[in-house]
Amino acid sequence: MIFYTKEHLQYWLDFYRIEHENDPKHETISAIYSTLQDTQQLGIITIYANFISIYAKAFVQDLDFFQQHKKPIFPFVETRLENLAAYLKLNQMLFILI
Repeated sequence: MIFYTKEHLQYWLDFYRIEHENDPKHETISAIYSTLQDTQQLGIITIYANFISIYAKAFVQDLDFFQQHKKPIFPFVETRLENLAAYLKLNQMLFILI
């Protein structure tokens, strides 16, 4: 799903604009449309989608590993969170430069 989302994220704004025009009182659609109009929020969504797509295979492999071996998971979770923090910080700096 994340790979599909990443490839089609550029179409979300138009999709939700049309949905919002068809049903302007729908609160969820309105909230999503509003969020997507905010370039900073859209940038954050894009960064998260990219990060998840990069590490999706590793997440699945980790899950498979833990389901089979009953090993402590904290070191692996900590590493993934550190990767996420570094990725977000780097992309935040790049986003500010743009």
